[in-house]
Amino acid sequence: KPGAARFVDGISDGPVLLLIGMPDSGAFALDDIRKAGAAAVSRCHNRTGLALALGATSAEMVAAVEGALLGSYRFVDFKGSLFTQPAPALTAIETLVPNPTDGAATWTVAKATAACGAAMKARDWVNTDGATLSPEVFATQATALLEDAGITVEVWDEDRLRVEKCGGILGVG
Repeated sequence: KPGAARFVDGISDGPVLLLIGMPDSGAFALDDIRKAGAAAVSRCHNRTGLALALGATSAEMVAAVEGALLGSYRFVDFKGSLFTQPAPALTAIETLVPNPTDGAATWTVAKATAACGAAMKARDWVNTDGATLSPEVFATQATALLEDAGITVEVWDEDRLRVEKCGGILGVG
């Protein structure tokens, strides 16, 4: 059944095999592979590592990585002790590629990982309340993130926003 997951246990604390159901069509849509990556992460919440063997093409590998990484996202910064779904213990996701010497596949997976990291950071910012994430704090965090990536950043102050007629931003900031 598509999306169903079943463990095939390994020896004691060793590796286990997790089988994810896929559609019967034979050719899987990228969204099916993305969902399978997310299902693997959700079923491995108490494991520290995961190896994905989902995909033979670059696009399929990207979909598997995206599903796993975005499926592992949890925002728990403001959750109290009553919160019952802690962030997964997963600290490493390994992607098994058909040809490990293929630099293009490695590069493609690295790009997908970077894009997912950016998406998760954006989710953090969206989920943070305005009292905690003021415009100044947001500008500082965004600047640090972008400058670490080698991107030049210019932050506008209130005077510049007025000159550029950015009334909407001034109204909420």
